[in-house]
Amino acid sequence: KKVVITGASQGGIGAETAVALAYGKPSSLVLAGRSTSDIKPTIERIREVDPTVEVVCIDLDLSDQVSVRSAVDQVKSKFEKLDILINNAAVMCVYPYRETKQGIEMQFGTNHVGHFLWTNLLLPLLTRSERGGARIINVSSTGYVLHDVPDDVNFNVSTSEGNLGGGRKVLSEDYFPIY
Repeated sequence: KKVVITGASQGGIGAETAVALAYGKPSSLVLAGRSTSDIKPTIERIREVDPTVEVVCIDLDLSDQVSVRSAVDQVKSKFEKLDILINNAAVMCVYPYRETKQGIEMQFGTNHVGHFLWTNLLLPLLTRSERGGARIINVSSTGYVLHDVPDDVNFNVSTSEGNLGGGRKVLSEDYFPIY
């Protein structure tokens, strides 16, 4: 299997997922993240588990749609198909208020819009998985319980609400698989 994981930096869920998957002998593990230096320790751990697993590191900044498109191009240049996509990367409680290069509130633009674009651009590779067996896994949190569906779709008001604003964003991320 060919597996792609976002946010596989040392000490996080993505890194632990990548190492655990290495025990299953995938043909390739693609680790995508903002900092390749933060991913290198994960690569070393994977090689300790199974040095035959191909490990590819891709630069990906989910807060920048240009970076997302570039990272997808890198993946497409190396692989004709993918079997598993694990969307794990995230930013949390970005304060003070900041926006992505495309003018979207940072946490929503990174965690939801970035992964939405990333996933949709990788769908052609996922649909080529054998016997339609591709899987897309979106890692989230229980932050959605903190709020209802937002009225302020760019989260301009919610920044003054601290974690409640984060709850609105997680709720939006949890709706991603529904659409």
